[in-house]
Amino acid sequence: MESGGVEEQGFDSALDQAANEYLRLFKSEMAKIKSTEDRVSAVNMCFMRARDIEKAKGNNGRRMFTFTITAFDLENRRWDKCPGCGDPDINQQSASGHPWQGCFKCEVLLGSNGTIKAMDPTKGKGAK
Repeated sequence: MESGGVEEQGFDSALDQAANEYLRLFKSEMAKIKSTEDRVSAVNMCFMRARDIEKAKGNNGRRMFTFTITAFDLENRRWDKCPGCGDPDINQQSASGHPWQGCFKCEVLLGSNGTIKAMDPTKGKGAK
């Protein structure tokens, strides 16, 4: 197997980006998190980033989702903007009046515990 290929360099770059984001989060935000449960959620977000990078290594032409975990306001437990595209228009309301956060451009749901999930294409705005 060839070492140092374009794909491997891209993966190494993404891994470096994830490590830098985690270090920045740890230094700037972890001290603010008092609850053990919230600290675990924050660390899980970072681990999910590493998992996503590993999946993207063999993404077969699909769009790789890169996000900024600092878009999540830990004190208020809300997203300030989309962690993918940076769009601040993420506050939505369901037909029943329930508020939620998500980005239709990146097709992600943003949880109040800091999680990021893919939208179900059979529901919501694009559903028929």
